[in-house]
Amino acid sequence: MQKIPVIVLLILLLKIQSNAQTVVGGQFNSLVSAKFKIVSSQSSLNNYQGELLSEGTTNEKGEFKSILNLSSEQPVLLFIDQFFYRLWIIPNTTLTIRKDTKSDYDFMGLSDKHNDFLYQAGIMMPYKVPPRISTQSFEPEKQIAYLDSIESFRVKLFGQIFENKDVSPVFQSFCKAEILHFSLFNKSQYPALLKLNSSSKKQDMPMDYYQFWSRFKVFDDSCMSNSYHNSLNDLIEFTARKNLKANNLDMEEIWKEEFRVSDSLLSGRPYTMQIWKTHALLFINRYFDFPALVQREFEKYRKVFPSSVSLDLIKSEWVKKSGKTLTKPDFQLKDQNGNLLNLKDLKGKVIYVDFWGSWCQACLTQMPNSAVLQRKFKNRDVVFLFIDFYDTQEKWLDAIKKYKLTGVHVKADKKDEGLFDKYFGIKEGFPRYALIDKNGVLVTTSAPHPNDGKLVALIEEHLK
Repeated sequence: MQKIPVIVLLILLLKIQSNAQTVVGGQFNSLVSAKFKIVSSQSSLNNYQGELLSEGTTNEKGEFKSILNLSSEQPVLLFIDQFFYRLWIIPNTTLTIRKDTKSDYDFMGLSDKHNDFLYQAGIMMPYKVPPRISTQSFEPEKQIAYLDSIESFRVKLFGQIFENKDVSPVFQSFCKAEILHFSLFNKSQYPALLKLNSSSKKQDMPMDYYQFWSRFKVFDDSCMSNSYHNSLNDLIEFTARKNLKANNLDMEEIWKEEFRVSDSLLSGRPYTMQIWKTHALLFINRYFDFPALVQREFEKYRKVFPSSVSLDLIKSEWVKKSGKTLTKPDFQLKDQNGNLLNLKDLKGKVIYVDFWGSWCQACLTQMPNSAVLQRKFKNRDVVFLFIDFYDTQEKWLDAIKKYKLTGVHVKADKKDEGLFDKYFGIKEGFPRYALIDKNGVLVTTSAPHPNDGKLVALIEEHLK
């Protein structure tokens, strides 16, 4: 048999590699003519939009096929209809995912075991794994045990599926981070969820509850686990509050301490630090009014990360917010009696605007604090204006009655969303508070929460 010269063999191999494609396809029998898209690298660096790798529509059989441009193996998100799936993709290979009319999934390709593990472990569809036993009762010990059992199950399953066979370090790192930090993050979130639930009895957490943070592990910069970054955010806040030895300190001081903690904790992890600081700057800008802190930390950010893809994003968000202030909002909405309220009718009074909805537990938690403020400023030129969004008329009125809400209440409809986003940035999330001065000028779209001591001083300042 004639031998192929080495140089010719190398050329053939290079040609095969250059023609290789990363293909993701499959069939979902119940999702016919459904829109889909595949996204990677969602993080604060791109405002959690991710990089769009492919999009299209399934055919009349629910089939789809996408060719992706990938240079390294990684998790991607497949959004299809109202569902999403976290898949593991290996470059220059084909992954096929099929779902029959039942609830079973089949995976074919070199990453079949990877995706089978993600599916069985509940990592592929995390929304199907309840992160807590209940928020209706106070059971921290059971919550810890519940999350520990999920973690143990996932560790055991990983060993069973891969049987100690070699898997890439990047996949191992991803799975270890997801397994550990899903547990840590949801243990961290449990006390906050209890506070938001009005039906659960308010009790203090056991002194040793937060010992789980001792298991936190800082992973390499290459770690692509969402649970890891969520857990990291909570750990930094927990450490900052612990360092300051108080729970109800001024939020600006807490954020200052968080930046100091991040510098220490993430030393040697520049990419992870960049992700956290981008998240922090965007979050503070959207939900707080600390311009000096944002300006100072942004200047540091630009010096340390001069080539960051997020520089323009952070700057544009800052300019967008600054542009909203010093404007004069103009709108009219109906109150619970069907009477039209025009904002101009309130000129001459300081207006504290509370954007809320009956669906927003964090909003409802602040209502008793708002009632205290209303009594404090009774008979003074202050209006507490509550604007409801994303509720039906019935749910809105029922909530006012159920929670015995006082103040001035009006309701916004779908057609009003664009106007209120323009003035107040409501699409950035709730709870959201704003302050309008006596001349009808918008002072801030990130006014302090009703339980923040700074709010009283802010209102007093504008009453003068």
